[in-house]
Amino acid sequence: MTHPLLLSFPALIVFAGSYDILCKTISNRLCAVIALAFLAAAAWIGMDAAEIALHVSCAAAMLAAGFALFAAGWIGGGDAKLFAAAALWFGWGEIADYATLSAIIGGGLALCIIALRVAAHSLPLAAFLPAPKPELPYGVALALAALVVYPHGQWAAALAV
Repeated sequence: MTHPLLLSFPALIVFAGSYDILCKTISNRLCAVIALAFLAAAAWIGMDAAEIALHVSCAAAMLAAGFALFAAGWIGGGDAKLFAAAALWFGWGEIADYATLSAIIGGGLALCIIALRVAAHSLPLAAFLPAPKPELPYGVALALAALVVYPHGQWAAALAV
């Protein structure tokens, strides 16, 4: 039987993506809960301190990269923090897959939103629609990518238990 700690990451990341769609924000507390859940799950599977430190170093590096993207205006601060919290779960071994897939899904999401906005503005009552905000709920892309990568990475063996 799969331990609930191992299912906490997929559940929390789906919640984060859903919340980003609805509220256009990702809570700092939610990112902290994802990080704490990692520590609990790592302890439960017996991950040693050196491996935990590698995961933490990956998350720290991804937080720095995320804040560089935030400073450039390319992503939101919540997205940067969520990416770092997810990086804690993936570590250096899976971060390239996660980052690449997040970018691909995010690009597809952006194209879909652009297409929907173009379609909406071609409606007869388009003049009455509010001006679209340029925001992209990137938490959705981060969540979808996490759901694809998570069951195929290092946690797969623990999930099979």
